[in-house]
Amino acid sequence: MTQNILTPVLVAEVVEELRPVIAALLAQPWVNRPGVAISVALDLDGSEELGDHVIGDLSTNPYPNAEIARQKRNLSLRCRLPGSAVPAHLYRAGDSEWVGSAYVEGIAVGCAGLTEEQDEMVAHWITHAIRQKAVMLRQSLIRV
Repeated sequence: MTQNILTPVLVAEVVEELRPVIAALLAQPWVNRPGVAISVALDLDGSEELGDHVIGDLSTNPYPNAEIARQKRNLSLRCRLPGSAVPAHLYRAGDSEWVGSAYVEGIAVGCAGLTEEQDEMVAHWITHAIRQKAVMLRQSLIRV
């Protein structure tokens, strides 16, 4: 039995590495939002949740951003597409009415707390950073 390279610990490391960049984005005048919720899962032999995270402060936000991020992530996981690319006929009851997720090579990330376009941009940043960290880890394992 082999262990997946992508683990909740690796995902948490990536989120922490991106935290300063995303926090700086939140402070930009054109964004001006207090925080963003992030949810990550892996599509490998069934889905595996890799963690939920928050950057910034969502305590005063009236929306259930953590749940919305999970809904967005689950939509991308099920359809294997970024949220903005999911056709209307693939939506089901319980899916988020907003887009803001990414799907790349089995990694699904949903974000909530920004505009839909900004949520999807951050989801793509995180998805590609997770993928790159996994590639670098795999390469280091092969060299051993």
